Amino acid sequence: MGPLRALHNHSTINSSIDLSDVEFLPVKRKYGARSHPALDAILQKYAFIRSRRSLFLQFCHDFYHVLGAKKALFFLANVLSDHQYSLKLYPPIADEHVQPILLSSEQSFMRALIRHDGRILQFQEDDRDAFIRLLNESGFHFQPDEALFALPVIHKRHLTALFLLISPEYFNHPNALDDERIYQLARIARRLALNEIQEVQHRQEVLERDILLKLAQRISSSLRLERVLENIIDSLKLVVPYDSAAIFLLNHKTREIEYEIARGYSAEARKMLRMKIGQGLSGWVAQKGQPIIVPDVSKDSRYIEADPKTRSELAVPIKSGRKILGVFNLESHKLNAFTPHQAELLEAFAGSAAIAIQNARLYQMVVEKRELEKDLLVARKIQLALLPHKMPRAGRIVLSAYSRPSRQVGGDLYDAVKLADGKIAVAVADVSGKGVPGALLMASLHTIYRAEIRRGLAASRLVSLVNRHFCESASDGNFATFFHAVIHPKENQIEYCNAGHNAAILVRRNGTVEQLESTGIILGFLRDAEYDDFRVAFEPGDVLVAYSDGITEAENEHEEMFGKERLISVVQELRPQTPAKIKKGIIEALKEFTSFGKILDDVTLLVVKYMEK
Repeated sequence: MGPLRALHNHSTINSSIDLSDVEFLPVKRKYGARSHPALDAILQKYAFIRSRRSLFLQFCHDFYHVLGAKKALFFLANVLSDHQYSLKLYPPIADEHVQPILLSSEQSFMRALIRHDGRILQFQEDDRDAFIRLLNESGFHFQPDEALFALPVIHKRHLTALFLLISPEYFNHPNALDDERIYQLARIARRLALNEIQEVQHRQEVLERDILLKLAQRISSSLRLERVLENIIDSLKLVVPYDSAAIFLLNHKTREIEYEIARGYSAEARKMLRMKIGQGLSGWVAQKGQPIIVPDVSKDSRYIEADPKTRSELAVPIKSGRKILGVFNLESHKLNAFTPHQAELLEAFAGSAAIAIQNARLYQMVVEKRELEKDLLVARKIQLALLPHKMPRAGRIVLSAYSRPSRQVGGDLYDAVKLADGKIAVAVADVSGKGVPGALLMASLHTIYRAEIRRGLAASRLVSLVNRHFCESASDGNFATFFHAVIHPKENQIEYCNAGHNAAILVRRNGTVEQLESTGIILGFLRDAEYDDFRVAFEPGDVLVAYSDGITEAENEHEEMFGKERLISVVQELRPQTPAKIKKGIIEALKEFTSFGKILDDVTLLVVKYMEK
């Protein structure tokens, strides 16, 4: 005889049977089966119960009481794969806190169950012992010699439910095996189980649709990424129960997945929720773009433990088209906690979440851009306040200046200060970095320069002090090129020191040109760097032009640079003009040259002319 013994010889019940087909009374007894008043009574009363739910609950109660069973359990089966099932205890029967039972269709008693739809079967010794071990491993407490009887319910070739009776006394009678009323009980049990399964599935589908709708409403109600992710992860639990969960987003720069929000993990465990793409189960999903169900994480080498209580895991990718944005990762303290249907449901959530995440990111970018624009506007105002509002003048020494950042704020600096003895100090600098970082560095350099300029120091000594203070205030990697000159009107001289800046151009009255080259290294490189200073003649009609490389490196449509030679040529042509007109002419020439090109750097220009009588 096989692993399970049938308690009657009737054929398998057709799956289309309905309770209306069951003839409750009169009951025909065969082969001299003894009368059982309690059994007759419950068969009769079912004809008057109209509520399917009430009928199921009443039957579950009567089914094992009237048969004198020590205990009865009802399980709903989840199909994990073609060969694996997970049996979950259904709450109306008992409120046991147990884990699902993992079964394989390759097991001998499972093959027998699937072949005997709607028939009460008895487990034989070997299979009884194996099944009891599975029950006890899942949290039950059965004795190894308990008698087990099962009524399987098969739908579409798969086990969908199972009634399990433990040591029913009724079947101890020798004629009980052929009682027609037992056959009717089995028919009712099968039909009620199918009805209840359909009802459970229907309730779940309604709940899922409702949650999807609510999720869509929640997502549309907020555009803040953190709030969107909170809504998603909290809504997920209503459809796919979990003990801990995390939403990871990909950082394509670092090739890592970083958790953005998590539930159920300890503070220590959250430190581990960051890994390279391809590392761990979530990293694998991020790399492959495929969902994964792990019924038992202890048997999967890819699993990285974050919660020691985790027994099973489900992870699906968050995708927008073919682009992977992140991963949903759910963990459970129970074995075999997740099903293919739940994976499909989570993928549906992930599709909606991808749209919400992208919208939130775009919104965040817009908000950050607006905030940055506000900050840049304030920084620009501060930067403009640092520049001279009115250029100083000493006799026939006249100045004019221009500065335009490549962004709202820049890293170029110019300054002009009239000293106590009638001299005029001028400076042009170009600090590393653009935008707000460059502007902050420029402001620091300006403050240092202003603090030292009125001490009347030699140009080389002043630049040395400025460099030392700049090294102390600037972070590693920051530097500045710096041109400093002092105009001596009484002596008709220019004293200058050039710390790695572009060579200033000195165009004489007769059109000849001198270039005031670098006399030392850039600022910020060596704290104790030493600099040299030089003096050159500055006669009436001479023009000094100091500038940043944003002028000479500006490109036209052919990617040709404006260049120093073109700048010298423009200054030579305009040298008879006033400093303001020379400045204007240089800017117009630059704009004309780059009309279809681009200026990628800050542009700063300082013009000093010794006017003739």
